[in-house]
Amino acid sequence: MTTDERLARLERQCRLFKTGFALTAITLVTVLLVGAGQDQEKAKLPVFEEVCAKRFVVMAEDGTPRGALAAERYGASLQLHDSKKEVQAELSVRTRLEGSAIGSIVAGAGLTMDSYGSRIDILNTPGIPQIAVSNGEFSAHLAVPKEGPTLVFGAKDGKVIFKAPQ
Repeated sequence: MTTDERLARLERQCRLFKTGFALTAITLVTVLLVGAGQDQEKAKLPVFEEVCAKRFVVMAEDGTPRGALAAERYGASLQLHDSKKEVQAELSVRTRLEGSAIGSIVAGAGLTMDSYGSRIDILNTPGIPQIAVSNGEFSAHLAVPKEGPTLVFGAKDGKVIFKAPQ
């Protein structure tokens, strides 16, 4: 094989590589343009009249839940979570509030702040505004019904330490 033949073969291979590269580039650009067009179509998401679910969870980029809107056993709640997945605040409407400072009590609309073992419940039950505070070991509950205010201090085991009026 002469030098001229080798040079001609090398030029043909070079043209083939250039043509292959050009076709690959054109294919890639076409795929990207088609994909970009589909993303714009996806951006126009349908609007539904109603979406039914038992729970919606808002996730951070790292997958950590940061909030939730949920239908629960005794009502509904909106929760806000910290980076450790712990509920820091909760707005709820419930017929019964379980795990409150003095056990399970009838509730209406309320705000619960629950963090690091401490909990504060501010409730507006029908005709009885209430505040319950707990540190996990002890609790205090103030209610103001039409008959007059009540104050209860209790322990974790459910034992009443102080109650007024008696």
